Amino acid sequence: MENLKITNHVRATSLPTATHPLIASAEENLRRLKSSEGTSTSSHSTICKTLDGLVKLYECVDDVLRLPLSEQVLSHEKHAKSFEQVSNGSLNVLDTCNIIKDAFSQMKESVQLLESSLRRKRSEKSNLSDEIDAYMISNKKLNKVIYRCFRDLKNEKKRHIIEIEDSEFASLISLIEGVEDISLIVLESTLSFISIQK
Repeated sequence: MENLKITNHVRATSLPTATHPLIASAEENLRRLKSSEGTSTSSHSTICKTLDGLVKLYECVDDVLRLPLSEQVLSHEKHAKSFEQVSNGSLNVLDTCNIIKDAFSQMKESVQLLESSLRRKRSEKSNLSDEIDAYMISNKKLNKVIYRCFRDLKNEKKRHIIEIEDSEFASLISLIEGVEDISLIVLESTLSFISIQK
């Protein structure tokens, strides 16, 4: 009976640890996005579907990072520099999203002003050149922002490789880097689609 206990104990420690369901869900969402991004052609519906998938992926990763095990692994001092590097990459993606959002807000405002002027001036038959000029300037600014974001996204892809020995930390970092990579791909294809549509 005592030998049986020892054998069972050895077998139990040799089995691979099970992946947490949240981690498995995040990895599955990441795989799904990668496969859809590689095969789909850009259209309004595929861009929207991909962006929805990206939102779901970020929600999963947020849940993973809130797990006690994740917090414990990330809190180790030996992981601070590596985690900071990966976090900076994610922050750069967030900054790019904010820049794009601001540019589109300005463009939307410009379009609304032009539409409003068109409705008002239709009956007056007056010159709309000021509103059209404002719209064109806004459009040029948006083109510059898109170009700069393309350039920044390409530079972001050339980040340094991080070497990690701790397997739990490595799997978390791998997940975060995968999310950053797919975010860059989705942003790039979205910007490309938008620049073609204009």
